[in-house]
Amino acid sequence: MVSRKRAQLKVGRLTVDFTVKTEAGRTPTVQARGGVAAYRVSTREATLLDLMRHSKDVGGLEAFTRVAKDFAPSMTDQGLTEALDAMAQTAVAQRVGFVLSHLPKKRHKQVERWLADRRTRREPLERAAPITGESVLFSPEWSIEYTPRQLELIKELA
Repeated sequence: MVSRKRAQLKVGRLTVDFTVKTEAGRTPTVQARGGVAAYRVSTREATLLDLMRHSKDVGGLEAFTRVAKDFAPSMTDQGLTEALDAMAQTAVAQRVGFVLSHLPKKRHKQVERWLADRRTRREPLERAAPITGESVLFSPEWSIEYTPRQLELIKELA
């Protein structure tokens, strides 16, 4: 995520695409140590929200769930609240909460508290093309539509 448009970066066979986040300055960050100098990166909680927001571009539900599982043990309620406040996107919070509620390290309660006084609307778990040919289930707790295949994937990766 970068605050303004940036060209692709090519290193050998690796190509790095950057995604513009206009409110990048509001994103909670931490200082990371590099080989030469320290640099700022988004917190795990903020990174997780960004991954869900842009899941279509970063590998979909599977990639998001793998990262969520890895990040969950080190996330904090305060970190989640700060990241949710900075992003301020209810639909993203609903999707993240739904996935977190199915992981062993249950980190969804803080998302649930954050959503409690906000208006939610029915949202698909993935913002991709509409679901066709599959039965659609609904989670009233998160106001999320999902398919049995999506839930199976989450549980498989958990």
